[in-house]
Amino acid sequence: MKNNKHLIHAEHEVHINWRLTNAHGNPALCCSSCTTPKGKRRGQPMYIDWLKAAHIEELQQLGVEERH
Repeated sequence: MKNNKHLIHAEHEVHINWRLTNAHGNPALCCSSCTTPKGKRRGQPMYIDWLKAAHIEELQQLGVEERH
C-alpha cells in the first residue's frame, strides 16, 4: 500500500512546512505531532505528502498553520 502513511496521520493536526521543499519548490504537508524516527531527518516533523499550488491555497483558506 503506497498511501499507507496518510492513514496513520488521519486524526493528527497538520502544517505546511516551507523548510522542506521538492525540486519544484512545493512545500511538504507534515504531521504536527509525529516525528521522523530515523535517518537524517530524525526528530523533525514527519512528511506526509508534497503540496501543489491549488492545494496550498485551499489549506491557507482553511487556516492550516504554515512554518517557515
